[in-house]
Amino acid sequence: MSIFDDLFARAAHDPGVASFLKEVFIRIPLSLRTDQLVCKEWRDFIQNNLWDDQNTRNYFQTHVLEKRQRCGQFNETTVDLSVNNVNPVQVKCDDDLVLIDVSNIDAAELLLVNLHSHQRNVLKLGGFDLTKGEQLLYEIGHDFFVTAFSHRNKLLLWSKDGKLAGESEVTSDHLAYMRTVRVFKKQIFVLSRSKIYVLHKNDDFQIAPFASVTCPESLGTVRSVVDYKTESQFLSGHDREVLVWDLDQDSAGALRSIETDLVVDIARKGSVLITVGSLQ
Repeated sequence: MSIFDDLFARAAHDPGVASFLKEVFIRIPLSLRTDQLVCKEWRDFIQNNLWDDQNTRNYFQTHVLEKRQRCGQFNETTVDLSVNNVNPVQVKCDDDLVLIDVSNIDAAELLLVNLHSHQRNVLKLGGFDLTKGEQLLYEIGHDFFVTAFSHRNKLLLWSKDGKLAGESEVTSDHLAYMRTVRVFKKQIFVLSRSKIYVLHKNDDFQIAPFASVTCPESLGTVRSVVDYKTESQFLSGHDREVLVWDLDQDSAGALRSIETDLVVDIARKGSVLITVGSLQ
């Protein structure tokens, strides 16, 4: 057993050792993505203690990225995102991957572009049900992404190199419509008109239903969700109200509500909640 193996084992129950390891990795920020490839213990520690910690991310933003920007330490590259002269329907990306909806009227297609190697891959996901006005839904997680059709009770899980890793029904009950899909850490949120389904992705790239909540019909459509203070807490945006939920306390009702103007989407930056309205 190496000294790092011993330290990682102790860090699970010794906050002092965990803090020491965190300080070590903070001092080598440009190597973190390579460090995560060493083994599962390194990957999980870096993900849970650095990338998922908002204070550490703020530190990287302030002291690392801005310093590199001032010193001109950025490499600029151009990536071709076009495919067969099809106009993209929607684009989503993170630090590793760009996903572009290049579906046509008959079938769903998703273009994957690796931002490190510039490798391109088109996923052919099958035909739409034209009688229902189906749409392709997708969202990017830390080491995976998910896809779904808006009028089917199924969620597909993919590795970031475009390989199908698993699939799951969203619910054992009847689900006629999915409005959108959101991912926060290892939790996948599926929004219908008045229900929110929460699925969990484990380290073996398997997904399974975890919980569901039903929102009062008087609030209107469930428009968006964001994560909150803990893994069990989240916020949901409705027509003119935002609800605060905690799955550990009570999945049958929200903890509290926040009155807002018309909500189309919501976002959170630290302790600040941002609501996005609609210009009528």
